[in-house]
Amino acid sequence: MVIGPADTRVRDRTRRFPIDSKLGSSSPPVSAVGTTDSIDIDGATELFTNSTAQDIGIGAVWSINIWMIKETDIVANKHCMDIEDGTSNNRISWEVNPSLGLDDHAIFLVYSSSGSSIRAQDNDYFAGEDGNWVMITLTFGGGTDLVLYKNGSVVALDDSSGSGGTMTQTDRRIEFGDGNDSIFYSIAMWSVELGSTEITEIYNSGDGTNFDMSSNSGDYTSSGDLQHWWVPGANQSTTNAMGTDYGNASNLINLMDNATNLTVADDITANSPT
Repeated sequence: MVIGPADTRVRDRTRRFPIDSKLGSSSPPVSAVGTTDSIDIDGATELFTNSTAQDIGIGAVWSINIWMIKETDIVANKHCMDIEDGTSNNRISWEVNPSLGLDDHAIFLVYSSSGSSIRAQDNDYFAGEDGNWVMITLTFGGGTDLVLYKNGSVVALDDSSGSGGTMTQTDRRIEFGDGNDSIFYSIAMWSVELGSTEITEIYNSGDGTNFDMSSNSGDYTSSGDLQHWWVPGANQSTTNAMGTDYGNASNLINLMDNATNLTVADDITANSPT
């Protein structure tokens, strides 16, 4: 497996916002940039999702980027991420399957508008990464063009089977957290296939906390195609506000609209990829 580029930057670990003694976390910044808090999901009873199927602004080509820490081994056959319309069509799924005997594996499945699928599976994706921040990036260009990155570098897949196909833009629900005992810092979606240099730029430009995905910078030129960008620790004024969408889509989606067992007081942690 290809390992991400070496990180030689000097990291500023100074908290950028005053401590709010009531919430035990940083006060909400004006935007998502500079957020130093994340959401801690137990993988059993907690998840965040929008309330109904909505136009998410991605169809035939897209990219998804996730900053997260996997805290414990997977213990159930679950979908850590599921973007679906109630059928097996136009679905993007991040699955875990302990029957494989691989606690460190990552399996991503993409289903076309006709239901055919393509798989991106790495059996050692999280090997040695318990407790570490990992940047997951998945890009899809149609057909069998499904590429998985880890920390800015392409991963050599153990299984890339499937016929792929064409996806279409349909209303879908978005769900994160089921079966995944993890800390999530941010989740972003684009309606284009990000280039490798753009993904490296995102990884190297502040490890997430200082990088504004809604504006172009350096080799990153796809801000205009950023549909959604969720940073749950950025707005802690209310529990619902944690689902604020900082993307550029005309239809922004709140991922706390139908969340389960997540609150500001219990699930925000002073932890970020810095």
